[in-house]
Formats: sequence, structure tokens, C-alpha cells
Amino acid sequence: MPDRLRFVYHLGVHKTGSTLLQHNLHRNARALAAQGVRCVNTAWPKGLERARHRLRRLQNPARGQGSEDILASLNGRFVKQARAVGAHTVLVSEENFLGNPIHRELEWGHAPARFYPQAGPCLRALIYGIDPADVTVVLYTRRLPGLLRGHYSEALRALATADSYDTFLSRTDIEGFRFDDLVGRLEAAAPGIRVVLRPFEAIRGGGTAFVADFLEVCGVDPDALEIDGGQVNPGVDAAQAEALRALGARRAAGEEPKPLRKEARRILETPADPDTPIAVPERHRARIAGAMRGDVSERLTAALTAAE
Repeated sequence: MPDRLRFVYHLGVHKTGSTLLQHNLHRNARALAAQGVRCVNTAWPKGLERARHRLRRLQNPARGQGSEDILASLNGRFVKQARAVGAHTVLVSEENFLGNPIHRELEWGHAPARFYPQAGPCLRALIYGIDPADVTVVLYTRRLPGLLRGHYSEALRALATADSYDTFLSRTDIEGFRFDDLVGRLEAAAPGIRVVLRPFEAIRGGGTAFVADFLEVCGVDPDALEIDGGQVNPGVDAAQAEALRALGARRAAGEEPKPLRKEARRILETPADPDTPIAVPERHRARIAGAMRGDVSERLTAALTAAE
């Protein structure tokens, strides 16, 4: 049994393939355990759910002020369980630990929606009682146009907005959506942690390779696992967006959500038309370009493109 445990936290961010990665963790629970990795997602999902709910006290002050020791007891159990089975690594994958998707921030009245404003306190709570030197945080970057469009598509799919894309962007702090800033806040919150960045755009090379690279970052031999490359949810096209907006408006007006969700599924049965994407309004293009300029997401994507 190792003297020290390694802790790997895959913290998203939203709309960067987290569902695909977590699907493969569940699919390979036994193989992970055989390699000495205690995956909390598969070994104790209720513990993960408790942590998620407790962190919302930090993410949404309206729910009551949470303290940074709110996960102390859970972390103690994570350590105890890992040592009991002789694991050398504790692995957690959860995209909601740093904060919430844009549409939920807007639902909570946090306008303009910011880029995980409580990420620092949430990270300190996540690793409370753990030596930061033993912690690796895995983040996936994404180019801002795709990231914002992904958040808007998710809000539409959830029937959580009736906003046009123009209005949605107007209610978002686009200039603050910089991965450089997010990483800086995480490193300042927990000096000594290791932050590993990967570009979401690498998924263009195939889901299997994308998942295998993630597993290697986590210290897992991917060749011993059965990887399912799966599919990442496609976005919605302009026509689908308008239809889903109308359903979102009806839900906001008080209509029963169940039949609306059924209608939404019918709309989404047709694959999105790549020739008619949701267009970025002219007045927001300069804002997006300014936020992207020099950010690490752009540097990683450029390096990926050069390698191809």
C-alpha cells in the first residue's frame, strides 16, 4: 500500500466531452480497480452526489453560505476507502464541481453569467485535508465560439431558455471566459497543485483516442480497458434553435414540461444541418475575438492543428 495517495480531479469544463469520459469510467470500473485506481464515480456514486449538493452552497450564495470544510468528512471517507482496497490513486470526474452551465447561472439570477466565479473556493473545498502536492486537476479547454454555442445548445435542449442567441450572449460575461484566468485562480487557490490542460478539439481525431489520452493523464494504461469512442452530442442548427426556443417560452409560461420534452426529442431526432449553424450576431464577434486573443485555449488548439 502506498504511503501517499494521488488524487486526480477531472473537472470538466462543461461542454467538453465529460459525459463520454464518465461513460468509459463506468464501463471499465473493474479494470480501473485492477490498476489501483479508486474511481469515486463508480465505487461510491452517492458520495459524489453528496459532494455535488454541498458544493452548491458555495456556488449559489442564495442557498446559504457554505464553508470550505464542507467536504471534510467525505474526503476522509474517500481516503479510507482507497486505502482499504490498496489503491494508489483516487479519481473523480465531475463537470459541476467548479460551477454550473451558463443557463443555470442565469436561472439563479447570476447575470451576467461568469466563468466559474467560485472555482477557487470550490477547489479548496474539494481538496480540504489533502496535500495540494498530491493533487492533479485535469481540465479540457475549448475555443470560445464552440464553447458558447455548446452552452446555448444545452440550454435549448433543456428547454431552459427562450432567449435568442444574441440575448443569451448579452447576458454572459464573454470577456471573462478565459482559461488562462481560470487556471490562475485555481493555482492561487491551492498552491502546489498540478493542472493538466487538454484541448477538447482533439476529439476530432476520434473518441477512442480522446478517451485513451484522458486515461493516460490519469495514470491508467488504456490498453487494458475497453474504450467506447461513442459520440459527443451534436449542436443544434438555426431552425432547431428557433423551434426549441418556442418550446422554452411555452415552458416558462407554465405549460406541462413532459409533453414539451417529448416534442423537443422529436425535433432533435433530425441531425443538425452543418450548413445552417447558429450564427454569432455581428455585435458580439469583436467581444469573442478579444476574449480569445492569446488565451491558452487558442494556443493549445493551434498546436493541435499544427501537429495534424
